[in-house]
Amino acid sequence: MGERLTQAEPFHFLDTQVPFVKSLGISCEEFRPGYAVARWKRDEQWLRPGGYLFGGGLMSLADAAIYMAILGQIGLEAMAVTIERLLPHFASPSSPDLPAPPSCPSPTLPGSDSCK
Repeated sequence: MGERLTQAEPFHFLDTQVPFVKSLGISCEEFRPGYAVARWKRDEQWLRPGGYLFGGGLMSLADAAIYMAILGQIGLEAMAVTIERLLPHFASPSSPDLPAPPSCPSPTLPGSDSCK
């Protein structure tokens, strides 16, 4: 288990090492070994039509929460969590913006007519 952290240390670490957390308005409300509570403040700029939060933001909230919980367990190690197995040949720290080519489901699948 990592060293005992002061209340301010994890928040300073997130602000300096994980800038997307602050940019999205994600905060850490509770932080202890193996456990964290992250909150994403609702803001109109992150809403899709109908008032739904966009999926990428929800994934970022989940990513931030698990990262905080792991850091609470092992200490403040910036590279403790990586996406190494998720995108081994697609992205690297020096990659430019990542493309996301759209594709539609097969016309034979139920509900696929919604993507035209």
